[in-house]
Amino acid sequence: MFDNQKISCVALVLIALTFGLSTIAFAQYKCEKVNSVEGSITECYHTNGVVSTSELWDLERNWGRFKAYNHEGVLLVEFELRRIAGHARVEVSYYANGQVSRLEYSSAPDGGIQYWEYIYTYSEEGKETSRIDLSRPDGFPRLTEPDRPILEEQEPPKPWLAQPQKFAEKKEPYLIRLMNLSNRTINLKYIVLADSTTEDLMLEASNEQGFTDTLMVRQGVVADRFVAFEIQGRMSKRFEVREILSNDITRIYAIVRRNKHANQAG
Repeated sequence: MFDNQKISCVALVLIALTFGLSTIAFAQYKCEKVNSVEGSITECYHTNGVVSTSELWDLERNWGRFKAYNHEGVLLVEFELRRIAGHARVEVSYYANGQVSRLEYSSAPDGGIQYWEYIYTYSEEGKETSRIDLSRPDGFPRLTEPDRPILEEQEPPKPWLAQPQKFAEKKEPYLIRLMNLSNRTINLKYIVLADSTTEDLMLEASNEQGFTDTLMVRQGVVADRFVAFEIQGRMSKRFEVREILSNDITRIYAIVRRNKHANQAG
């Protein structure tokens, strides 16, 4: 037979779950994803422009990290993510103002007997309203309400604070070269996508020496683009930057006249 304390605990959890499921959830109104040679990051925003959630992954999408913030930029929670050695993932629901309304986090090692599963709920102002621990070894959910701590006998584990396994990274030089094969002097912006650094360049007409840069790139990384070039001013309508050579150690680009009707340099 269940004792009264356990029955009360289960009843409270069921009430909280029912309330949580009845809350209207919205898709985030604005999210942006940026890819780089190191991995990717997706950020979603509050309606006031402050980041609401960020999800960072390495290039192979094996290890990641999730963070949630309130509308003032205060960190609410941080989770480790992974797609190897088991899993660690988070599911998110939002209010219309961009604030996270519900987070469900689960983590389990591959082949292990331990697992963690937590449900967090928040008000529209970003205040935590409840936290449910579904990973109890005795099979009974545990409910924590911020102003009514009814059941914490001990500090729960925090698997999301574990650091991803560190690997020794070997980097090798990668040559970037840009030539101006056009008959005009060209002003353009050079962008390194890995860290979004930029440099303003001016290349004289018919300059095959052009501009060179050497990037230190993690060994074995294969990416569609390491860098980008943006031609400035009215010349952007008449000329373009075209990749003319790509291999394991070099990428060579050339500024050529735009040709809308044929795929060849003019």
